Amino acid sequence: MQRDDAGDPCRPAWNAIGSRDFRAWAGLPEGCGYAALDAVFPRVAEAYGEGTLGERYQPATYRMHAVEGPPYGARVWFRGDRVVLVELEYPGLPHPSRELLQSLGEPQARLDAYVDVMPVPGGAWVYAARGITLFLDSGHTEVMRVALYHPCTPEEYADGLHPRTERWELPLSEAD
Repeated sequence: MQRDDAGDPCRPAWNAIGSRDFRAWAGLPEGCGYAALDAVFPRVAEAYGEGTLGERYQPATYRMHAVEGPPYGARVWFRGDRVVLVELEYPGLPHPSRELLQSLGEPQARLDAYVDVMPVPGGAWVYAARGITLFLDSGHTEVMRVALYHPCTPEEYADGLHPRTERWELPLSEAD
């Protein structure tokens, strides 16, 4: 997806999200609020959810938006009109994961994460200054999820933005 509106400070971010090419990602620009994103990427439904982000469980609202590639679209987290995080699960990158990893270099931090129910120690590679975190598989070679946000410090990301990726499998009841 390429937009052509010259002078739109959000255009590079929207183009990167639409194409799923984050090799030159520099973060969500300030001033690109939820209304601006909502005008580019259609909502999957009018419904919204509420949850928390980060180790300090900061409240936020989210909606699902259609983005070509990821099977579930994009989960867009916002507080007021400020988009704080865009998550793409199974992003369907247009290039091999190793190209994105090489272009971003060494992460500023590595946090524990999950791929579905499987724990992946050090699997969230945080590039907070560039506003991107990659959630990798257990071999740390394939990108399973991408989180996009405004550039910040690794501490700000961990405290208020790092999405909870745990999934739990519950045993079937013997009584059922």
